[in-house]
Amino acid sequence: MKVIRFKGKDVGVLRDDGVFVGHRYERHVFRKFDGLGVSFDVLDVLRQFGCRSIVLLLHLDCGVKKYVASPEKFLREGVVWKDGVGDYQRVLGFGCFGQKKLV
Repeated sequence: MKVIRFKGKDVGVLRDDGVFVGHRYERHVFRKFDGLGVSFDVLDVLRQFGCRSIVLLLHLDCGVKKYVASPEKFLREGVVWKDGVGDYQRVLGFGCFGQKKLV
C-alpha cells in the first residue's frame, strides 16, 4: 500500500491491488458540476503507479457514499477546473461514476 500525497497532504492510499481510495467531504463537492474532482498531478501519479480504479468515499450527514471510476474515465469525461492558485482538476459528475451506494 502506498500513501499518495499532494501539496503536503495525504489524499488517499493506493492499495496493492491497484485501487486508489480517497475520502471526500461535503466541502469537496463541486456544486457547479455536481461531482467530485481529482487533481491532474494526482491522476498522473496514480497512472504511473498502475492505478486501475479510483474509489472516492463521500462522507455526508446521512452516511458514506461510495463512488467508483477509472483514471481513464476522469481523463475522458472529467471537466477541467482550475482554482485560483493553479491547481487543475478533472471533475466527474456524480452520474458518470459506477457504484453509488451508502457504505
